Amino acid sequence: MDTAVVSVTRLAAGEGAYNVIPEHASFGGTIRSLSHDHLMLLRRRVTEARGLPSRAACAAAPSRRSNEPALS
Repeated sequence: MDTAVVSVTRLAAGEGAYNVIPEHASFGGTIRSLSHDHLMLLRRRVTEARGLPSRAACAAAPSRRSNEPALS
């Protein structure tokens, strides 16, 4: 069994007012795995999840940076 970690480390939405639903929100984080195959599986699953916002009448503008090769 491979070990993997998906961390959401940044969440930003709105500015200042606590009683207003913000128009935009963003989040960021990391995906880490001890094996390359498992990392590719996680990336594919995240890509599949990009379609979920459209089901809630939202839009998504995903981006990804890669810091490969993985450390061992």
